[in-house]
Amino acid sequence: MVAGVPYELHLTIMIPHLTSACRALVTGLLAFFLLQSQVIAAEKLVEQVDLHDEPLSEVADYLRKVSADLSGGKGRNVLLDPKVDPNIKITLSLQKVSLSTVLGYVAEVSGLDYRVDKHAIVFTHRRGPNARSLPGLRRMSVWVSKRIQAVRFKEIDFHKEPLSDVAAFLAKRSLELDPEKKGVNIVLSKGVDPTTLITLKLSDVPMTSILKYVSGATDLRIRVDGNAVVFLPSKK
Repeated sequence: MVAGVPYELHLTIMIPHLTSACRALVTGLLAFFLLQSQVIAAEKLVEQVDLHDEPLSEVADYLRKVSADLSGGKGRNVLLDPKVDPNIKITLSLQKVSLSTVLGYVAEVSGLDYRVDKHAIVFTHRRGPNARSLPGLRRMSVWVSKRIQAVRFKEIDFHKEPLSDVAAFLAKRSLELDPEKKGVNIVLSKGVDPTTLITLKLSDVPMTSILKYVSGATDLRIRVDGNAVVFLPSKK
């Protein structure tokens, strides 16, 4: 499009047989998609999250700082409900995700939920089995499903490695092996023991098979979200 020339003028010149109503409809659609592309382009991602046994109170401070960095100084307040234990330990590694995704997975690994108030984001206890923060994490999970099928490892050789180290290794290598260079985040949900030892040797396998064998060896479930693969305790 030529700068400064309206959509409708272009449509009138290029597609003269369109009625004015059709041109108006197409113009509206083009404007909508342009706005959507601008929003996506403007969205800033958190390049790297690396939390290891950090108390939730310090994680809240970290999220407040991340929010300020992403917004150019005007970040959101992040608070803990008075009934929430500030000493809950958080271990979480993510790359190239939005702030809302980070918030969702902090809630996931802590067994909490969060709400967005006018002046603050507040971590709270969950009400029932389905946290409000979880549905948003699952959007576009088909992208991650395709990615874990496309990423292939030439060799895997774990000998009594802690699950947390296995997850970190797979996530890091997936970024290197992914043709799109997006990688696959791996999250250990609340109730999953990160010290569980893994022994596994495979060659020339897709990441989806590795995850299946790891979950089988640990008796864990897997959930594929739009930004990560999540290991969950088995339903018993």
